[in-house]
Amino acid sequence: MAGLLTNMAQVNGETLRVKEGIEYNIPDYYSIRSRYGVREAYSNGILCGVDKSGTFNPQGTLTRAEPDYSTAFKAIVQLSYRLIVFCI
Repeated sequence: MAGLLTNMAQVNGETLRVKEGIEYNIPDYYSIRSRYGVREAYSNGILCGVDKSGTFNPQGTLTRAEPDYSTAFKAIVQLSYRLIVFCI
C-alpha cells in the first residue's frame, strides 16, 4: 500500500523527500518485509500509522471501510489534507 501511494504521488508530479531517521518513529519498521515507499509515505504525511505511536502494522488488513484507506488516497490528490502530525 505504501509503495502504491508513493508511486501515485510521483505520477502526479510530486517529489517525495525522506526525513532522515523517520524509520525510528515507526515502532514496527524492521518487521515490515517490503519497506518500499514506507519512509516516503511517512515523511510526507501520506501515512501516519494505525495508532498514536505510528505503528505500520504490516500484517494487518486494511479495508475500504476503514477511514485510513480513504484518507490516504485523499492525501495523494489534495496536499493540504495530509496528516503531518506524527510523521514530522
